Amino acid sequence: MSDYIFTSALASKILNDAGVRSIWQLNVEAADAYRNGFLNAAAAILPVAEAAEDECLRRELSRV
Repeated sequence: MSDYIFTSALASKILNDAGVRSIWQLNVEAADAYRNGFLNAAAAILPVAEAAEDECLRRELSRV
C-alpha cells in the first residue's frame, strides 16, 4: 500500500469516526508537536490533516 493510499484511508477513517472537527484537531496536534520539538511527528500528522480536508471537500462536492 502506498503512503498516499494509506494516508487517504486513515484520513477517511478519522473523518468517519470523529467528523469535520478532526481536521482542525489534527492541525492543532501537528502544531503542538512542532512547538514541542517533535518535528517528525508534526511532519507525519500534517499530510493526514490535508488528506482529511481533501476528503471532506470531495464529499461536499459529491453532494451538489
